[in-house]
Amino acid sequence: MKDAVIRLGSIGIAVVLAVVAGLACASLATDARGVVPVIPQASVSMSGWVAVAALWLVAWFVALGVGKAVNTAVGLFAAGCVLGVYAMRSGAVLDAAFDAASPTSIAIVSVVYALLAGVLSWSTFVFAGPLPDMPADPEELPEHGYGAFRPQQLVAALASIAAVVVVVFVARTDSKGQAIGAMTLGAMLAAMIARSIRSRTQPVVVFAAPALTVGLAQFVFSLSSGAGFDDEIVRGTVAPVLRLMPIDLAAGSLCGVALGYGMTKSGGSEEPTEE
Repeated sequence: MKDAVIRLGSIGIAVVLAVVAGLACASLATDARGVVPVIPQASVSMSGWVAVAALWLVAWFVALGVGKAVNTAVGLFAAGCVLGVYAMRSGAVLDAAFDAASPTSIAIVSVVYALLAGVLSWSTFVFAGPLPDMPADPEELPEHGYGAFRPQQLVAALASIAAVVVVVFVARTDSKGQAIGAMTLGAMLAAMIARSIRSRTQPVVVFAAPALTVGLAQFVFSLSSGAGFDDEIVRGTVAPVLRLMPIDLAAGSLCGVALGYGMTKSGGSEEPTEE
């Protein structure tokens, strides 16, 4: 009982810390309309870059601290909350038009953010340890980088394709909440599938895979968007994946994967042990 209270209290403190940290970082780059630019390049000053650098640094410290105090999944969820609060203060696809952000630039930043999320995930696993409710794999130890580049990791990461499907069907309007919700739901489904097919593989790559997959999908759709991105936004014909901004992808990916693995603790099939 005492351990449960301490655990819940730690999670509560982590969420409060994430909210405060996200708001503090967002305040560094808020423009005259009270909106944080969707990508730092769209900022008229260096404040956008400073805010993004501070955001990822704070998210990293939160992930490491909470991960060590509770566990890695909660740490990465808390880091996702930091990014999520910042995302809620930043612009949606309509604001991208005001910021003169092109579909290609949005896709490129999405991929960069996904890679940052991957580094954050890997460093948290190394510092805080593997997920405690998953069977140990001898090849997934700190000195082996938790098997980040093993075939098993890549197979599990393929489940992130489900995130693209969910985003296509769910992200139908310019609502910021819908964009973040679609990404979180997609990442959650991807995590549940990944755990069902690779129950003994620590999700080092899976935490960032949904963001990377949707970011790559954005790049593909940006090639056919042309110069009429503003018109597509106004007409409502913009591709669903382009309705999500880079920070939406990173936040939804970290939070969604953490939730997905948390919901499937008792699920998953046993993987064959390699000789």
